[in-house]
Amino acid sequence: LNKGQAEGLNAKSNGPPKWTGGNKEVIHFFNCQKRPNWDHGTDSLVVICENPRDCLDLNYLPPDDSLCLMDRFEEDGVFRVWEGNVQGCLFRNYNNELSWNVSKDAQSQRDYFDVGFLTSDTYVYQGFKDPSNRMGLDIPFCDCQSIYHFRLRKDLTLVHGDQIH
Repeated sequence: LNKGQAEGLNAKSNGPPKWTGGNKEVIHFFNCQKRPNWDHGTDSLVVICENPRDCLDLNYLPPDDSLCLMDRFEEDGVFRVWEGNVQGCLFRNYNNELSWNVSKDAQSQRDYFDVGFLTSDTYVYQGFKDPSNRMGLDIPFCDCQSIYHFRLRKDLTLVHGDQIH
């Protein structure tokens, strides 16, 4: 992401929210390494994919309002620590905060193993570890790897934002 693209991430919109959750969406955590010929450093992103196949398409550039830039490092190979504590990100355009807790030992688990939960204002998503070679997205001048993905738990919803039913 260049500076202009990074400034566009999480920009506030005056329009109505586009995403409310509770459909077929999949939420991915990506670590992106800048390509050596272009720049150095890494980005760690949360991406809401309304079409589950989009995030694993190497030709898919997600709209700014479905991205949340969690961290940016100037060094190659340094990424966000997604595991071990409760974290969150506010998608301002959607007026929706996502919160999650990925287990501390998630990276030592086998592929597609259950690694935790993610919640929106209303919905609960189950988290899974992705294979180490699972690439996706078309972020300019970056190679992005999906670390975890979260799928909707249709059997659970949140009531008043904190009670699971």
